[in-house]
Amino acid sequence: MIRKYIIVQTNKSDHNEQTMETRNSEREVIHYAGILASRGGLEDDIEINRIFSFNEFGKVDHHEIEFQKGKLTLTTLPQQA
Repeated sequence: MIRKYIIVQTNKSDHNEQTMETRNSEREVIHYAGILASRGGLEDDIEINRIFSFNEFGKVDHHEIEFQKGKLTLTTLPQQA
């Protein structure tokens, strides 16, 4: 099953400009979040607001990044009615 991940982020250094980054796998999302965290405000102050994904059938899931057992993981949030 093909799944695309969308990262909604805000650049606090650039008048709170909101942008979206597209990634193709969980691994790419975690890698991107790790890069942002390691920058530590050196260039831009970018904050991740939301992460969601969708598959080829249009099913949308929302995610968050957590630190578990010494590494970053992408967990799916429960569906809300």
